[in-house]
Amino acid sequence: MLLQVVGQFQGGDDPVLKIYGSQLANISAEQKAFLVTTKLDADLKSGDIDVSELSLSALGVNISGNLSVRNMQSENGNVDGKLLVEGKTWQRYLLHLIMVLRQKF
Repeated sequence: MLLQVVGQFQGGDDPVLKIYGSQLANISAEQKAFLVTTKLDADLKSGDIDVSELSLSALGVNISGNLSVRNMQSENGNVDGKLLVEGKTWQRYLLHLIMVLRQKF
């Protein structure tokens, strides 16, 4: 419902947030529940960031992984990590997002 309210202020003929809010209103409470777990360590002075654990479960999709960023304040910055996306419905959400973005841009 919050997305629908915010979508009212977004403007335009078809506010994306209002559309998503309406669609999410029809999803069961179990599928709407989400859980995010992360372990983050950052040294912004050197540009080092470690996300040793990343876990997200929402809308029937499970995402897990890690990220290591080194020396981003220098010309020799490096980003390394892994991301795993699992679930029966994630392809549908991704395709829908792509279709909405194509219509808007």
